[in-house]
Amino acid sequence: MTKTFVRTIIRTYIPNKHSRKEVIMMNWLKKNPHISILLGACLLFTGYLYITDPGEVTYKEIQVEHGDSLWSLAEQYRGKMSKEDWIKLVKTENELPDVQIIAGKSLVIPVVGNQANPINSIEIARNEP
Repeated sequence: MTKTFVRTIIRTYIPNKHSRKEVIMMNWLKKNPHISILLGACLLFTGYLYITDPGEVTYKEIQVEHGDSLWSLAEQYRGKMSKEDWIKLVKTENELPDVQIIAGKSLVIPVVGNQANPINSIEIARNEP
């Protein structure tokens, strides 16, 4: 037998490392590029959510002391969250019209990660949607 004939018989009857299922799947993906784009977008979105996740967020009630500002509190409690996002969240939770806070009043603040200080604060249980 010649080498050409042997190669033809081997290729015809013995599958190589590329099985027929893989070839069919690749052809299907080539014919449906919108599916590939959708899968890629989903993976990118999942990666974005994973990277930007601030961590575990709990809420505490604190008493505002003389000299406190939302910026100084953000430095202490924000964790990985940006200062601007943390301040927006505090303003929303406490229905504050601006960034001015008054000493002696209480504020509900988000505490990100393991920043909790249970000695001078009261934990607030929240049912977040």
